[in-house]
Amino acid sequence: MVRASAPAGYACLPVLYLISHGVINLTVLNVPEALPASLLVTYRLFRTQGPLSRETAAARLSPSPTHPAFTDETNKGVKAALSEGLGMGLLVEDGELIALAAAYREAPPTVAAFRTIVRRLILDLSNPRNHDLARALAWFLTLDPYRAPAAQGWTDMQVQHPVVTDVIGNDIRWGNFQRWTQFLGFGERAVVERATTARKARVTDVLLPNATAAVLDCWPEITARLSRSVPISEFLSAVNQSLPVLDEGSFSREFAEGGHTLTGSMSMTLLELEDAGHLHLEDLSDTGKWRLRRPDGRDVPYSHVIIKEGARA
Repeated sequence: MVRASAPAGYACLPVLYLISHGVINLTVLNVPEALPASLLVTYRLFRTQGPLSRETAAARLSPSPTHPAFTDETNKGVKAALSEGLGMGLLVEDGELIALAAAYREAPPTVAAFRTIVRRLILDLSNPRNHDLARALAWFLTLDPYRAPAAQGWTDMQVQHPVVTDVIGNDIRWGNFQRWTQFLGFGERAVVERATTARKARVTDVLLPNATAAVLDCWPEITARLSRSVPISEFLSAVNQSLPVLDEGSFSREFAEGGHTLTGSMSMTLLELEDAGHLHLEDLSDTGKWRLRRPDGRDVPYSHVIIKEGARA
């Protein structure tokens, strides 16, 4: 059953009914059917076939009702993908037709291109539709990426991080959040093994914060804003023009601890970018230092980021 927050007096009605009648908004966190894969297929359909009526698009996205793959959940997924595509601005309506927004009609029909487009739309400061996801991402990226939790079910998260109830809300949204976080490049899955008895171990699959993939996707536009050697504060500003859920960004300020200390996830991203040869960290100034958290727990001060030659593309 789909669960989402409904206004008082509407709790007995199905969420998809409430969405279609404008009582609550369909966002990618509220409805499990609004999956990255569903939106990707929708993007590719309109990218390759051009404007379509809602009925034609739904028919082409859905298996035939007589096909073994057809289920009520499949049908819900198609409706959710179309509604969310329109809501986030990936699709536009023109009379009775739906089309890909003009800015994306020449983009390649690839997973990488779609990921870049949908991440930009979700983090768009001018469209609050999915700002619940952006806010949740900003919070998640403040968690320590070097310490994997023993368990990460909804109840576990409520115990470990009580604020998660306010930031994410419920178990359905937590499941959706994990899918979208990994797809958008803000988290990676890890298998954690914990000893439970002398002979047995508990293996858990958890999601850890890591924004390196998202930063690399945006690397050309980030580095285009920068000279070769910049203070870390200037580097963060350039990053947050593309990814405002990271340190010093519009969404992350609510969860900032204060002081010039980078979150563990930003620290990890900078270290991974340095290891990959994209940049170099230096301590060149007595002022403007930022403390970067290393995997061994040490906080090391740096003042500047040096963009490596040939690493801007």
